Amino acid sequence: MSEAVKYVLEASELHKWFGNVHAVNNVSLKLSRGEILSIVGPNGAGKTTLLNLLSGIVKPDKGRVYVYLNGDRKDITGRSPYYITFLGVGRSFQIPNIFDGLTVRDNIRLSILTYRRLINRFNRAYSSFNDVEEEVEKIIEIFSLEDSEYRYGRELSHGERKKLDIALSFAQQPNILLLDEPTSGLTYSEKLEMVELIRSLRREREVSFIVVEHDLDVVREVSDMLMVMHEGSVLAYDEPDEVVKMSEVISAYLGGEVI
Repeated sequence: MSEAVKYVLEASELHKWFGNVHAVNNVSLKLSRGEILSIVGPNGAGKTTLLNLLSGIVKPDKGRVYVYLNGDRKDITGRSPYYITFLGVGRSFQIPNIFDGLTVRDNIRLSILTYRRLINRFNRAYSSFNDVEEEVEKIIEIFSLEDSEYRYGRELSHGERKKLDIALSFAQQPNILLLDEPTSGLTYSEKLEMVELIRSLRREREVSFIVVEHDLDVVREVSDMLMVMHEGSVLAYDEPDEVVKMSEVISAYLGGEVI
């Protein structure tokens, strides 16, 4: 398999400073097609900043970011989040980024129309864009949001808000999803549901993932590869079972205990 076919995303020697803080220090990675890469590390390790660099929210001070499309490698370094979204990179957030004043259906509809550049049709009769309504129905089913589809964003539970946030990114047809702590604040059963959702999107929709996560049980359940960050740098990058046995990881992140 050629590199252009194998990989979907690449970061090369990324650096980001905030004043004197070297938030991301020489981080490189390659995400394979259909791969789930998880990133862990203590607070302040640079995990969210790395996602911001990959999604265009923050521009790197040094280094490059590429996506692979149709056999071509495209340089997306410093491009806008809007542009990067249209190249197939979706993003969710630690705090769900949804519209509290819209229903679940309208949140999803708005995301689809924005992606299709048809936002001026949002207030038209729904019968005027049946294809969009069919897509709304599919996404509601995929994310098991049937019981809350007519509720407003502000009425949703934390777990429902998390799912809707990811659904809004998925509505824009990503090849890659960047998830920032998708299980934080969820109950045990909600975490299991989120794990199965990630697996099913990878299996049935061929979506690749980079997941920032604190729950190591979740990480070991879903990940093909695991990156550990510490003080902005990559401490380890390997298969999860190998990473958790590394002495430097055990000392810096796992509190001296092998999990």
